[in-house]
Amino acid sequence: MRFFACDDKDPPPDDDPPPEVQRDFTLTLLDKTVTVTDTRTGSTDKDLSELKVIEKLESAIVELDAVKDEPASKSAFDKVLENGMIIIIEKPSTPYNGFRTKADGKTVMFDIDYISKTATTKDDIANDLYDAVMDYLSKNLAKAT
Repeated sequence: MRFFACDDKDPPPDDDPPPEVQRDFTLTLLDKTVTVTDTRTGSTDKDLSELKVIEKLESAIVELDAVKDEPASKSAFDKVLENGMIIIIEKPSTPYNGFRTKADGKTVMFDIDYISKTATTKDDIANDLYDAVMDYLSKNLAKAT
């Protein structure tokens, strides 16, 4: 007769941490690098690719490539892009629609809820990015470094 030992204890917990969410992405606009940074916190957040935010930004950037045929607009974009354009996706305590800018002449911020849900078209995001660049220009913040 054979006896098999049976361990009724629960298996040890999986000590592997959850996979890290990608926080930084790189896109290209008018042959220049644009950094997209996800500043949301929390290990359960889906990354921007999973939320289709990167896809929306890429589509918006394709629309913005048309500014290369408009000298004044291209000049404005060149100034911001030469500064190292940064797009920040955040989860602010007070939600907002559209975009915000920092006074550094290169940073454009979007609320994750706006960009992932409300702004469903590439045209909305392209217009926001265009308006942000023109805002920098009007405030004389888009200075080449």
